[in-house]
Amino acid sequence: MIKSNGIYVDKTPELYNLLESEGPFIFCTRVKRMGKTLNLDTIKCLYEGENDHELFKGTWIYENCKPFLEKLREEKHPVLLIEPPPFTNQKKFLANLETSITRYYKSPGFNINPNVSENINFERLIKHAYYANPIKGSKEGRDVVILIDEYDKPIIDALKAFDGKDKSDLEFVIKAMHDFYLITKTQYSKIHKSIMLGTSKFSGLSILSGKT
Repeated sequence: MIKSNGIYVDKTPELYNLLESEGPFIFCTRVKRMGKTLNLDTIKCLYEGENDHELFKGTWIYENCKPFLEKLREEKHPVLLIEPPPFTNQKKFLANLETSITRYYKSPGFNINPNVSENINFERLIKHAYYANPIKGSKEGRDVVILIDEYDKPIIDALKAFDGKDKSDLEFVIKAMHDFYLITKTQYSKIHKSIMLGTSKFSGLSILSGKT
């Protein structure tokens, strides 16, 4: 957007407060067209800190939070950006969910293992990202940042296709996403921030119950 001379509404003060908040898990829902994906991409760029955060020149966070940006560049948290795939059928969905975990994270040392589930591969990826860039002088790795955009998209797709009778697809995708997101809880000690954005809360479906 900056390179194309576009107009950017500076939300970096709010993003700074968000990233400096206590606790690793952040969950936010907003209606469509409210800039969720753009904000998640901005967070990704903040953590990656390319070219000394050159893209952020002129923004509030660049002008007022130099020590914070320097800390992000020094800590070098690996970033996993995940966009859950649309739901069409059960078999294709699981295959696409597995592919989605490495769409924006490429590492020569990590490959999807076709002999284990998508959840195990997600767990493997978190561990790989954690240990891929160890802290100097320590056996510990760098805590991982997990960004999940439209966490609820597969469930919304299944709800739209629900005919009021056969609940098998809906129950399948709810369980699949619950088990997938549960991995972020089991890998809690390796996570710096886990930020999930979507349009719906689905409080009655227990999709995120394992994270609380």
